[in-house]
Amino acid sequence: MSEQNSPSSQLASKEHNRKLAAYSLASGALVSILMMLHHPSTSSSVAAEQVMEVAHHAGINALVHGILIVLILLFCGCLTVYSMLRGLYRVPVLFALISYFAGSLAMIGAALISGFIFPEIASTFEDAGSAELLTFMSLRQLCWFANQALANFGTFCWLLSLLLWSLDLVKTPQPIKIIGIVGILVSILAALTLLTGIMRLDVSGMTAVTIILSAWYLMIAYLLLADRLE
Repeated sequence: MSEQNSPSSQLASKEHNRKLAAYSLASGALVSILMMLHHPSTSSSVAAEQVMEVAHHAGINALVHGILIVLILLFCGCLTVYSMLRGLYRVPVLFALISYFAGSLAMIGAALISGFIFPEIASTFEDAGSAELLTFMSLRQLCWFANQALANFGTFCWLLSLLLWSLDLVKTPQPIKIIGIVGILVSILAALTLLTGIMRLDVSGMTAVTIILSAWYLMIAYLLLADRLE
């Protein structure tokens, strides 16, 4: 048996992956909240002023959404490590990971629209007349509808994955069981606020979702660091 395939080297690799995933998940959660707090938004309802605002915030918009996309990919990797250590043979864990991947793809699409596609469209209307600005408003609505469809789908997929991972944790002894119970309650409550229209996925609503998910990521990071996965 080679040294790389020996039980001791495999255990060391497993420990390294577990700790790396934990620290990455925790730091990524905090950075994602920071990015959402710096997420630019337009305040004017006048088309010409909106074009100017979007153009003014184009740089920070691209930076924020670019970092958020990288963080989504980071979370996918970290939660894959978590799911593998927890056991992909567990049905809730497997379907939670699948749901998270589906939601992540949708969220990346939403981020591309808000951070790159819409600002690029707006930049072509900087010297537009009143008639052309009507076209801009129509394209703005199209981008908004596409963004909301992707963001809502992505959020519900993420909340479903949180629910499924939490259902798996409920089967474990305390205090891990408490994390599962909290995850179930929070995921259901968040989904209900979206379904009833209490919360919309504008900047403030998406910030709230990010804070909820980030709090759960921190709890999973704790489980990874404490090696409380069995």
